[in-house]
Amino acid sequence: MSIMKLIVTAVTMAVVISGLAAEIHAAGGGESCVVTTFADLKNAAKIKGSAAITISGWAGPTGLNPAQSVAATLTLTFKNTTAIFQATNNIPGPIVSAEDVMCNIINRDPSSTSGDIFTVFGIPQKPGPPSNTLKLCVITNASSNNPSGQPVLCQSIDQLDLSQIPGTLNWTAIVDKLTIYVLP
Repeated sequence: MSIMKLIVTAVTMAVVISGLAAEIHAAGGGESCVVTTFADLKNAAKIKGSAAITISGWAGPTGLNPAQSVAATLTLTFKNTTAIFQATNNIPGPIVSAEDVMCNIINRDPSSTSGDIFTVFGIPQKPGPPSNTLKLCVITNASSNNPSGQPVLCQSIDQLDLSQIPGTLNWTAIVDKLTIYVLP
C-alpha cells in the first residue's frame, strides 16, 4: 500500500509542477495600467465587475508564448450604473501576467452600445490612452509605500482561470472579481 501512495503522490506532484492546472497568477507591475504605490490610490473611485476572455492562437501559459488576439466581455458597475462592454485586441507580444491581458483590454477602450467606459459612466478621461485614467492594483503589502504606515492590500485580479478549447490554440478565461481604479 505504501508504494501505491508514493506513486499517486508522485503523479499528483508531476501534474502540478507541469502546469496542467492552467492559470495565470497575478504578477504584474510593469504594465502601463498598473498602480504600484499607495499615493496613486488616494481618492481613486472603483469600478467593480467581471470579465469573460477568449485568447486566440496561444500555445498556453508555459513560457513566453505570444497570442494572436484577445477578445473580452466585461460586466462593470460604477456608482449605480451597470453596463456590458466588448473589446478585441491584437496582442503585441507574449502574455506574461493576468494584468498584461487586462491592460491590453483597457487600452483597447472597451465599448458598449451606449459608448465607451468614460461616456457610459461619466468619467472624465485624462489625455492619452485609457490606462492614464483607468488602473489596476497589484499592491499586496505596501506598508513602505504607505505614508500612514497601515498595510495596503489590494489586487485587481487574483488569477485568470484558463480552459483550452479542445483541438485548438484558443483559450477561455474568467475573471470573477475585477476592480478597476479611476484616478482623479
